[in-house]
Amino acid sequence: MTDRIDTLLKERRSFPAPKSFAKDAHGFGAMLAKNWGINMVVVLTTGLPFDITNSAARSNTGGADRPNAICNPTSGFQQSVFKWFNTSCFASQPLYSYGNLGRNVLHGPGRTNLDFALHRDFFITEATRLQFRAEAFNITNTAAFSNPGGSFGSGTFGVINSAGLGRNIQLALKLLF
Repeated sequence: MTDRIDTLLKERRSFPAPKSFAKDAHGFGAMLAKNWGINMVVVLTTGLPFDITNSAARSNTGGADRPNAICNPTSGFQQSVFKWFNTSCFASQPLYSYGNLGRNVLHGPGRTNLDFALHRDFFITEATRLQFRAEAFNITNTAAFSNPGGSFGSGTFGVINSAGLGRNIQLALKLLF
């Protein structure tokens, strides 16, 4: 077993060293081109679940209740931000009874986000350095829609009427001593 490990370690050492960007540059150009760091964060999520509730309580329990589902609200229609689910698939339950719709049966829109950062430290003295950072949040400027309105009987039922922030870019210089 130790022979196998020794062989693997020798093979590992035989790989060529990674190439450095602008390794042959000299002077001021070399100072600007070398030693940059890049960070990226990718977030891919499915939509969050949400409830469909009646705009007026019908079960006489003192709280929000859910209507009856009469068909599948996620099929048979063209989905958009103006109609995220088929709103005609719901009906008010009879007074003083509970609706047949379960809790959190629908999901809102998913989210795709890419954050990107570029940074570099410039050493002024042994104990002093200047750090430059350029950061872009949601660099692709992909819309991050919120969940649609889930109050059956309201004017915003099934409509997505808000979204998260768009692209945000910031630059920073920090002196560390």
